[in-house]
Amino acid sequence: MNIPSLIGTSAPLPIVGFENFTIEGEHSKTGELFLHLKGLKNWSKTTYFQILEGIKAIKDDAKDKGHTHVWVLIPDDIKLYKFELMLGFEVVEEIVINDEPMILMAQAV
Repeated sequence: MNIPSLIGTSAPLPIVGFENFTIEGEHSKTGELFLHLKGLKNWSKTTYFQILEGIKAIKDDAKDKGHTHVWVLIPDDIKLYKFELMLGFEVVEEIVINDEPMILMAQAV
């Protein structure tokens, strides 16, 4: 994968909404599907299961549209890293974007 192609995305995708957060998707310039968790302020076991449910719905839709993976790009933060691992994402590569260390992770659909 060409890492610079990940910067500057377009083509908003469906949003999975819950009471206190949404999971949004967008395509990179080369068509990879990236997920973004927005609006989440409180963590709980229920929230974790809702996130899993949302990711599954997005993955099912992505598979129907020909995608093989969903992606996340996170700051190099141990808590975020562990959370993404719990959600089933795997590290693809550690990169630096605009002098910020980032972790590119993916999950097969």
